Amino acid sequence: FASTTGRIYLRDPALQNLSRKYRKLLKETLTPEWRYVYVDFGQFEAGILAGISQNRDFQKLYESDMIYERLAEIANTDRDMAKIYFYCFVYGGIINKGTERFFETYNLKTTVNEIVNKAYNQGYIVTSLGNKRIVNDENDKRWILNHYIQGTSSLIFKQALINVNNTFLNKVELTLPVHDAALFKVHNDVKTDSLITQFKDAFVKWIPGINPVIKEKKFFEENII
Repeated sequence: FASTTGRIYLRDPALQNLSRKYRKLLKETLTPEWRYVYVDFGQFEAGILAGISQNRDFQKLYESDMIYERLAEIANTDRDMAKIYFYCFVYGGIINKGTERFFETYNLKTTVNEIVNKAYNQGYIVTSLGNKRIVNDENDKRWILNHYIQGTSSLIFKQALINVNNTFLNKVELTLPVHDAALFKVHNDVKTDSLITQFKDAFVKWIPGINPVIKEKKFFEENII
């Protein structure tokens, strides 16, 4: 199902939003030479913003996978709320009370203003491969950064899927894309690290100069009731 930014979204049924306790319903019994591997882009939007900002301190914070923790510390809140605050900034340019120092420390407001001003000057916002959206009025300001980051993340994610398919033809099968992650059936001939490398290469191709955070996570939590 197509989205404005090009992100992959499953609508009917909306399997990406399936509760963890029901994920086991998707699990097949695999033959011994196959296994499931779930690969995730950690702090994906934050990493893209780090690349755009070219702020080395912010890039290091992303590479250490500590952006939400640092924001939580500054805003005197927990990690989950800090993540919400960060997405409010990315999705709508909203700087919640208590987070000002974080965004000022890494000069992110300047980065956003540059992107927004450029979009208004040229009349549209566009990503690296031409995912363009027209800017009409002042109210559009709230989604300009989001379109650029989400459009770029779509590009990187699809690049990762292409890399995996081309590198491990008939040895890795895409089972389900889940937002910033993908569930694969993987033959035992393929090492998980080599699969993760393809995700890293996809990120670096479009956001060079950064060591991306890519993780293997558990998709099926059998003990959840």
